[in-house]
Amino acid sequence: MTKLVQAPFAPPVAGGSPLPASRALRAFELHERIEAALAAPLTELREQLPRLLPRKAFFEGHFVLGLRSPPAAGPLDAGYSRVDLEVAVDGAAEQAAVICRRTTRGRDWPRQSLPHTTLDAAGFATLIGWCEERLLEFAQREFDATSAAPVRLS
Repeated sequence: MTKLVQAPFAPPVAGGSPLPASRALRAFELHERIEAALAAPLTELREQLPRLLPRKAFFEGHFVLGLRSPPAAGPLDAGYSRVDLEVAVDGAAEQAAVICRRTTRGRDWPRQSLPHTTLDAAGFATLIGWCEERLLEFAQREFDATSAAPVRLS
């Protein structure tokens, strides 16, 4: 029978690099700050498009915030719409990057990305402003798709 030996706990060295756990906690703190800043724009968009449901997920190492059609409307449905903001946070560097994926009425848009941005006051404002612009573009196209008159061929 093999006996497991537990390594002794070594406290962090003063002046050393942060522990991995503290970097992960910092990433969660930064994500919560970003999520709080995007809560109002996402809520406003949902009020204007009540058929879309809020979405929070973790996908491929990114926190995902967004809105999408109900589960009954799958990705192949012509009425399927979604806007996803995939936020990758680097807690150690205090940076974040965002990928925006959008589908309007069954048609995918090209993916857009905001590269790693330092989350000082100016960088944070840039990141939130970029996300808000993507949400506004989505809303405009979603409203155009629902209110456009049918095309008539002569």
